[in-house]
Amino acid sequence: MKYEYGKEIIKLIEKAEQNNIEAIETLTDKIVENIENDKIIHTFGTGHSHLIGIELFGRAGGLGNINAMLDPDVLTSNGAQRSSELEKLPGLADVIYNSYKIEKGDIMIMCLILEEILCLLKWLKDVKKKVFIVLLLLI
Repeated sequence: MKYEYGKEIIKLIEKAEQNNIEAIETLTDKIVENIENDKIIHTFGTGHSHLIGIELFGRAGGLGNINAMLDPDVLTSNGAQRSSELEKLPGLADVIYNSYKIEKGDIMIMCLILEEILCLLKWLKDVKKKVFIVLLLLI
């Protein structure tokens, strides 16, 4: 019983892999192509969802083409209530987006909790015009 939680997590990960194997293979090819073409992989998330960028960015032996978009206005380090309110502010997504050099052929990984989607819908529209692929990780 004490390992039941871990076993259930493993089952969920295996199910996610099985259900998304074609997308995973396509994404793998796109990431390889991105690296070979010297393009950038941008990561973005608000609140705790920014941790995907932290995990990918600045690791010893990690990829050098990761751009973790760690904007202080939407991180909990300046106050969780503050960042929660700011991430819903109209126009803030544009300010953050325009602060970065996002080019055609780049990849954008956005890790979001469902309530953050409204804040970033406009971003997705703009990003899709420029980047090669957008990966949304919904948690």
